Amino acid sequence: MLKIIFCVTLTSVLLTATAAPRQNDKDPNWTPDKNLSDRLGDFVDVEGFQLRVPKQFLPIKQPGTGGSNAIAWTGEERSDGTRPYVMVTTVKLNSEQQSKLSLEQALDTFLNGIEKRRKNWSQTSAERGKVNGMTFVRAQWSGTEITTDKKMRGFSYVTIADGWLVQISSQDVEPHDREVLELAEAAALTFLKK
Repeated sequence: MLKIIFCVTLTSVLLTATAAPRQNDKDPNWTPDKNLSDRLGDFVDVEGFQLRVPKQFLPIKQPGTGGSNAIAWTGEERSDGTRPYVMVTTVKLNSEQQSKLSLEQALDTFLNGIEKRRKNWSQTSAERGKVNGMTFVRAQWSGTEITTDKKMRGFSYVTIADGWLVQISSQDVEPHDREVLELAEAAALTFLKK
């Protein structure tokens, strides 16, 4: 069974961050693939936000640390014990943290936590875009899970909005990764303020 591990160590980044978030009106607008819309369910609430998760995915609340929360929606378990998921992690920021933390720093911190549990790691460069008017950075990654030796791929989208640091992420094992990640990314791109 795929265990969803929630491990965020943002404290050091939040205390030492010096770069202010960068906004750019020329950032591209990212939208979900319309061909996948019928595979997404109704909007669900996450703090002051909403997104549409894949139909048949059920919520699992994850334990948070240091003012953070996470909720994952998982699909059915497969015969190999793995299951697809979409996860939203939220961290409440104070005004100083909001002004000093860059999206790229936050993305790197989230991805470093995943990389520590992988070998043969690679990731794309961070790219900026807008999802329903909010600026995000995103990156895709691949690596081999250390304990199971399964090849995996995933993505992470990060934004700071209304005092919240938000990460939307998903990962899956090969050969299921392509279809699942396309659907999970469509879900991520429905994210909006409530």
